[in-house]
Amino acid sequence: MQESDTMNPESHDDWLDVVAARRLAQRERELLRDSMAGRPAEQRRLERELALNDLLDAHRPAPPVSSNFAALVMAEVSRSAPKRSPMSSVLEWLRSSGLPRMAAFAALALALGAGWWRMDSRRQDRMMRGAVEVARVSSGVDGGALADFELVRHLDQQSKPDDDALIVALAQ
Repeated sequence: MQESDTMNPESHDDWLDVVAARRLAQRERELLRDSMAGRPAEQRRLERELALNDLLDAHRPAPPVSSNFAALVMAEVSRSAPKRSPMSSVLEWLRSSGLPRMAAFAALALALGAGWWRMDSRRQDRMMRGAVEVARVSSGVDGGALADFELVRHLDQQSKPDDDALIVALAQ
């Protein structure tokens, strides 16, 4: 940008951006003041902005930067990355991929699934014993006879008059 473009802003936003962007030299301040000679409201705003910037700059120390900062940055950029062995690359990939966490999650899921299956099989066993007991009591047949498949099939085919009456009543 040329000095004339910077110091002769065309709009309010232009000069405000110039003032807010950086510290202005005394010559730049005078050029801005001269450009606003016919606009007293904007000139007052410029003076307030400059005073605020002076106040902030007086209480804020400049950040310390070493004299060879650019050289240090360029040296760091140009320095090659240290050579790593293939094994260290694989181990780093394993750590970053989350495979150990996935294996722990899979082991936990497997343990929970096995526990659930065992609990479910015990529940089914209890239900079977209860069904055998109910069938034995209702049909007058002992539990050992229920082990005979033909007898169990025969029990299922017999209908009782009370059952038939109940089915007819429910159907209506």
